[in-house]
Formats: sequence, C-alpha cells, structure tokens
Amino acid sequence: MQPLPGADRRRSTKAVEIGLLDGRVREVFSSSVFATHFQYSAHDPEWIGYSLGGKVRSWALHPVHAPHGKPIWDQDAAGVPIGTHEVWKSRADTGCLVVGIGSSSAGLWMVHPDGRPARLLARGPSATNGAYDHCDLTADGRWAVTDTMGRKGSTLGQVGTVALVDLTGEHPPRTLGTAGWGSAHPGHPHPAFSPDGRLVAYTDTEAATDRTRVVLCDSRGDWAPRPAAWEAEAEDLVATTTGGRTEVFTDPQCGAGRGLLFTPNAPGGTLSCEFRLPESGRRTLRLRVKRHYSRGIYRLSVNGTPVGGPLDLYSPVAAYDEPEFAGVSLRSGTNVLRLTHLGQRPESTTTPGTCAVDRVGLL
Repeated sequence: MQPLPGADRRRSTKAVEIGLLDGRVREVFSSSVFATHFQYSAHDPEWIGYSLGGKVRSWALHPVHAPHGKPIWDQDAAGVPIGTHEVWKSRADTGCLVVGIGSSSAGLWMVHPDGRPARLLARGPSATNGAYDHCDLTADGRWAVTDTMGRKGSTLGQVGTVALVDLTGEHPPRTLGTAGWGSAHPGHPHPAFSPDGRLVAYTDTEAATDRTRVVLCDSRGDWAPRPAAWEAEAEDLVATTTGGRTEVFTDPQCGAGRGLLFTPNAPGGTLSCEFRLPESGRRTLRLRVKRHYSRGIYRLSVNGTPVGGPLDLYSPVAAYDEPEFAGVSLRSGTNVLRLTHLGQRPESTTTPGTCAVDRVGLL
C-alpha cells in the first residue's frame, strides 16, 4: 500500500497485489481516502477486506460484486459504537471476525461481505477495563484469541489479559496470560494464532523499561479444556457466609452468565459452599474464579483440611482463571468447600478484598 503521487498523504491510498513467484504487480484499489489493513479472505480470496477510519470501518473489495469497495457492516444497526481490527482468516466461511467495543453489543462479531447479517458470536466486557481490543481466529473458525484493555485503556504501563474464546459457546472464555502495554507499536499484546492453530503468540511490555518480549502459549494440539467429571455453577450451590455477605453477579464471561461474589467484613470472614458426591476418594479440584483489582487473598479448604497455599485473586485487570488442586480428599455425601479471607495486596482497591467464584469442578 502506498500513497498516490501528489495527493494528500493522509487521505490517499493505492493498494497493489504482487506475485511472489513472477514479481508481477497489479493495482487492486486506488482512492482519495486512507484505507488500511488489506487482507485476503482465506475462504474466498476474491474478496479482499480492508478498513477505513470513521463510523463505518469494515469494507471489502471484489472484482465483480464490489469493484470499487463497499461498506459491509452497519455498526449503528448493530448497536456497536466502535468496530475494529478485522481478521479474514476463517477457511470455513467468507467473512471477518471484528471486535465490537462499547455498549451491550460489545464482543466478537462475524461480519460477511455478501449481504448476510452480522452475528455477535461471543459477548465481551463493555467497560474499558477488560474490553476486547485485538483479535485473531483459527482457520476452522472455532477458536478466537483477543487481548483486553487495562483500567486506563491501552496506555503505557497498563496491564491487560490475553483471552481464549470458544466461538461455539461450548466453553467459557479463559485467560491465557496477562500482558503489559508499551508506548508504541507493537507495544500491545495483539495475540495471533500460528498457521496450524496450535500456538498463540503475543507481546508483553515491561512498564519500567518499555521493553517488549514475545510470549508463546502451546495448546499441544487442542485448545479445549480438560473436561470435568462433575461440575456445578457456584451460584447453584448451597452457600453460607460468616463475617460478610454474598451476592450473585452477572458477567457474560461466566459459564452461565452469573457467579457468586463474597465481600468479607474483615480478615477471617468465610464463604462456604456445599456439594454432594456419591462416593469418597481423592480427586483434582478445579475452581473457576474471577480475578480483579478489588480481590483479596484466601485460604482454600475442603471438609476442614487446607488445600494448597494462599490463593491470591488480585489482578490489575478483570481475568478468569481456573486453578487446579490435585489429591483433594472427598467423602461420600455432603462436602464443604470453604474460602477464608486472609488479607490482600496493597494494590487491591477494596478493603477487605473480595472473592468471586464462577464454577466448581472435579476431574
């Protein structure tokens, strides 16, 4: 892509296609507007997606259906204030995955150039803290990866998360890691899958030095989480508290759209949840928890026996995590899982720090 000679360099674009085998150059687009992010559709390479600034960002070219380019997404009709960072990597369908930012329609959208309506595949946070920003998807269209903004957007020193999203909705989103934002491109996470879909790579920038490194996450061939033999939503369990209060909170990233929030009055407050099993034995316990900048540090116990070390639920940005605890002794009948508030980090914004549980599972 290069500016037209003699034109306003800020608002002129010429896009050319270069044959890597024969070196031939063919102009595919020329306009007085500033267009960016040209991408072939992996499913139908005759469609070429690109972006324009302003209210309607998602556009596409086609030699027959849109030789001069056309807008492909009515963001106003979708209720999306900002649509950004399109990727056309799906080999399963002609279309692009787009991040919708703001309002109740925030999340990951699939947008088509052939007249089919856009679809919200995965809802995401609508507030700045935790809002989706950049995205990528696997060639089969099943898995997406996205980075999230920090408490103050995407400025230097902010910490966001990198989240894996199942676009079928079978599994709730889960956090692959946290990442800092740098002062300049490519100082943001911008996660992407490897061509075979096995790896996710993203950048992580240290605030103190503004130095960026690349982080790799390996799925070992399958991004699906290990299935639990038994699991329950926390808000469906019998819950009791001492020295505090519990409430059900809503979040589209929870497994059932809701979770259980405990706010202690002081260190020593407890949240207890009961669950029943048909037989005794030792199992691996999995908690799905929501980390946050208002969280505390807790001791986990089952039937009065401590499990693991102190569980620090603090994160500078909202993030879901699934810690696992092996060899937990369970009994037939009623079991009691208890979280006892121990304290909190100095950075935590709520005193005492809270605790949020989405789901309990056994492997």
